[in-house]
Amino acid sequence: MTDVTHRLGSFCTSMLYTRDVARSRTFYERWMPGWALEPASHDPRHVTILAGGQPVAHARLVADGAHEWVPMVRVADLDASLHAATGLGGTLVDTENVPGVARIARVRDLEGAVFGMWQPAGDQGAAVTDVVGSLWWLELLSLDPENAMQFYERLFGWQARTTAFTPFDTYIVFERDGHQEGGLL
Repeated sequence: MTDVTHRLGSFCTSMLYTRDVARSRTFYERWMPGWALEPASHDPRHVTILAGGQPVAHARLVADGAHEWVPMVRVADLDASLHAATGLGGTLVDTENVPGVARIARVRDLEGAVFGMWQPAGDQGAAVTDVVGSLWWLELLSLDPENAMQFYERLFGWQARTTAFTPFDTYIVFERDGHQEGGLL
């Protein structure tokens, strides 16, 4: 899929938070043939990850903390979305303004899973999805799926649909406006 238009309340990119961009570049460019990690000219801590010349993800140099991939949900107003997330019991990890890219935040949900929010400021997120090397499906593993469903339904307006497929008796698909957003197991 090309020419992606990211809807509000939908995943728009993933961000790799790393303490060592050079090491991450070496690993991912070897592991994912066709990937290229290119530093942004406007912010030396920000990297755009390209596949076939198209942005598919981002990376961010951090001074401390775990190396982690964080899926980002597009929001219209980061401050209002953070207020809603913390009001529902989420915990703010950090926020950053990446000039020319986005205002971003990392949040922990009720069980501690980290997700991000992305308010575009020139960068809409991944330019392609659903192709090899790009964002395709996101899944949350939860010990308390009922609370997780309520948290994400209230925060992003997702609707939870329960289904089953082998080997799982119950699998939850989050949807919004007729589009699948991800899964909950």
